[in-house]
Amino acid sequence: MPQSEQESIRSKLIEEISTILLGPREPDEVLQSNPSDTYLTGILWPKDTGFAPDEDEDLDSSAGGKDDDATDMAVPGYRAIRPCSIGITFTVPRGTLVRLSTGTTARYVAEEIPDDEPDQDLGSEDDESTTNSSPTEAPSEDEEPNYQEFQWDRKQLDYFVDLAPRLSTKHWRTSTFYRADGSEATDPDIELHIRYRVVGDEVTITATLINLSPNETIDELPLDANYLFQSQIKASAASPDESLGVEPRKLIVTADDQDSRSNALIYRESREFAVGHGVSAIWDESSDHRADWVATTWLPTAVVKSTSFKGHESLERLREGSENPFAAAWLGTDESRAAVVNSMRHFCDIYAAWIGDFVASRINEFDDLLSQAAAENLDRCQVAAERMRRGVEFLENDDQVWRAFILANQALDAQSHYGSKGDRAGALIWRPFQLAFILLVIPGIADPQDEDRETMDLLWFP
Repeated sequence: MPQSEQESIRSKLIEEISTILLGPREPDEVLQSNPSDTYLTGILWPKDTGFAPDEDEDLDSSAGGKDDDATDMAVPGYRAIRPCSIGITFTVPRGTLVRLSTGTTARYVAEEIPDDEPDQDLGSEDDESTTNSSPTEAPSEDEEPNYQEFQWDRKQLDYFVDLAPRLSTKHWRTSTFYRADGSEATDPDIELHIRYRVVGDEVTITATLINLSPNETIDELPLDANYLFQSQIKASAASPDESLGVEPRKLIVTADDQDSRSNALIYRESREFAVGHGVSAIWDESSDHRADWVATTWLPTAVVKSTSFKGHESLERLREGSENPFAAAWLGTDESRAAVVNSMRHFCDIYAAWIGDFVASRINEFDDLLSQAAAENLDRCQVAAERMRRGVEFLENDDQVWRAFILANQALDAQSHYGSKGDRAGALIWRPFQLAFILLVIPGIADPQDEDRETMDLLWFP
């Protein structure tokens, strides 16, 4: 399905952000600045690499910057440690041949820039601009040299290992890999920790990529030479013509936890094929609801369906009249009391009809704990509808409640017209869920003896 213009713009924006924060711009790019200054995420550092004091936001300011030694030391503590590893967990059918690769992981190799620039013309002895300085004067200790000493060539690792899980649970570490041409590569500065657990006909695999490079300069090269950039673990089938067939993770439902049951019902069609450790996970879901491959990602994205502030289409019947029942200006008119009450009663009728058509009618579609959650949600909806109807009765029969209702609408409509709102200034039109919430809480506010006083109502929306 072709992308819309908006989707194309969003895709290009995400791609550009990823390129800026994570890199690379080109697979074989050459950087003129240090890679860790160029890219801000996706880096695996050597073990126990800390933040410098000027980088750590939680550094105790009590020193007042007077301790000169502090600038040469890493800040201790959990938050001050940069990550040296990432991991991913997923499940495949037993007997699946799994290829674990380093994906986009790369090193940047430092190459000294040759000093082939011609000397600058320092001027003649008669030039007044050079009389007060010496061309051979060394820069001060605080002065940065005015040249770039290294350039950095990106070298993608392209390592992989093939894994054939046996009948028993195992775990091991390896620094020996294979390349695409079949050659073997031993890299002591990288370790892949593999653990798999066999349960029935399934195997759950956790793979961890660890940077074992020393946390010190080697051959006077900058520390960036010891870092891993665009770090990734990717799991796929060993044959490019096959699918890995990753199983979705089983949904855990707690029988005695109502929130757990409700979440399981709401997200019953959402499938999770992998979990990242210290990083997020992505996958490519096939038509049979299995993943062809899974991988780690530092910049996860998700498509979120848009919602309409107008609510369900059945509410359009309310808007067919001469007055908009969601307009605060109309709701705040004293003379329209009978019409407002009638409109709010119609609003409640539409909600009750929706409960019957879209909630109660589907109770039998679910089994076990999901059926219990559906029944609980139906009960909550019916209670809410009843509370809304009681709120309408207060508007009709209690003059003090009606007066408070119209004053609230007048006040909020007035502030909606404030010039400080700029282009957003204008008449206040309630969202359906907002108006429903107002009706819902009226009984508990108006009647000190009402049982709703024991309920804390929370207005939530996505």
